[in-house]
Amino acid sequence: MNRKRNLSVLLTLCIILVSVTAGYAATFTDISENPYKDSIEKMSELGILDGVGYGRFEPDGELNRAAAAKVAGYLLGYSEAEAEEAATWDPLF
Repeated sequence: MNRKRNLSVLLTLCIILVSVTAGYAATFTDISENPYKDSIEKMSELGILDGVGYGRFEPDGELNRAAAAKVAGYLLGYSEAEAEEAATWDPLF
């Protein structure tokens, strides 16, 4: 349990502390007043997080399992090819 909590804290810190640079990023209509707007746009630019669709990110929403896996894979340095290979894994055995 402690390991899961530590991983959650690490992922949260990485999301918050992503370096901010100007560049192409999706325009989300619901982050203009969010204090992490620049980090959200950077993560979108890098293809780490895509938002929920319809031009929205929902920064106060829950991080679903797929998005969490995508962030973890990025942080661990997995390539897109490795991610596609891992996508065949069945978590229910």
